[in-house]
Amino acid sequence: MGRERTGRHERGTDTVREDRGPVRYGPPAPWPGLPVLPELAEVLASAAGRAAPEPAGGSAALRE
Repeated sequence: MGRERTGRHERGTDTVREDRGPVRYGPPAPWPGLPVLPELAEVLASAAGRAAPEPAGGSAALRE
């Protein structure tokens, strides 16, 4: 079965342990990291190849 009961059988507090600890509500945790908009990913990828410094906050194209 792969799941282990914690032994707490009080009313409304029965939990099921999964690999990241006790889970009471909701779906499984998402993969680590945050989603990135495709347009932002393109700008960041194109900027990764440049060695010239830019002002804090990035270039004008990135701030738009």
